[in-house]
Amino acid sequence: MGKAFNNLNANFWNFHLDKFINTSWLQLEYSKKNWHVGMIYSYQIPDSYQKQLAYESRYVQPNENGQVASFMLKYKNGHSQIKAAYSKAFETGRYLFPKELGRDQFYTSMPRSRIEGLGGVDVFAIGYQYNWKHLFLNVDATTTHGIAIKAYELNKYNIDDYYQINTRLLYEFTDFLKGLHIELLYVWKQNKNEPNTKLVAQRSDYNQINLITNFNF
Repeated sequence: MGKAFNNLNANFWNFHLDKFINTSWLQLEYSKKNWHVGMIYSYQIPDSYQKQLAYESRYVQPNENGQVASFMLKYKNGHSQIKAAYSKAFETGRYLFPKELGRDQFYTSMPRSRIEGLGGVDVFAIGYQYNWKHLFLNVDATTTHGIAIKAYELNKYNIDDYYQINTRLLYEFTDFLKGLHIELLYVWKQNKNEPNTKLVAQRSDYNQINLITNFNF
C-alpha cells in the first residue's frame, strides 16, 4: 500500500508467513532538489503456532519481537550521488526473514551484509555512486557495533562485529538485450576483533569477487 504527497512517498507492507512470523514495514521518503531522505521502521510478531513447538524446533521464540529503524540521507549532483545511512536493530529480539524468500532491504543493507538474524546492534554505512549512461560504479562501506558473540538470542549466526567495503561495476544493456544486467562485485570483509578461525570461517576475513548476470523481464 503506497501513497504520494507532493515530494513525500509513504509505503506500508505487511508480510505474513503462516505458522512462522508476521512482519510490518513502514517506509517514508522525501525528496527536494538534490536531497533525498528516508526512514524505515519494521516490527515483527511471532505466529502463535511457534508456541506449540519444542524450544529447539522454533523459528522464532514467542516473546521475541524483532524491530529495526533505518535512516538515510542522500545527495545527488549530476552523475554522482553520495549516501549516509544508519540502522538500529533493537534488543527486543532478532530480526528474522527466511533468506529463501529474499533479503532485507534496509538503507544499510548491501550484498554480504544484512541485519537478518541480529538484534541489539547498530549499523553504519556510507556510499558513493557515479554513472556513465548505462555503466554504474558503486563504492559502499559499512560497519557494525554491538554484536554479542555466543548470545544466540540476539545473534542467530554467531557472527562478530566487522568492517566491509563493496566495489561494484554494473552495466545495463539496451535495445534487443534490454533487461540484461552484468555486474562485477568485489567484497572485502574483516572481523573487528581478534581473529578466531571458527568464528570468521566463511563469514569474514575474506576477499571475494563475483560476476553476476541477471535478466529482468
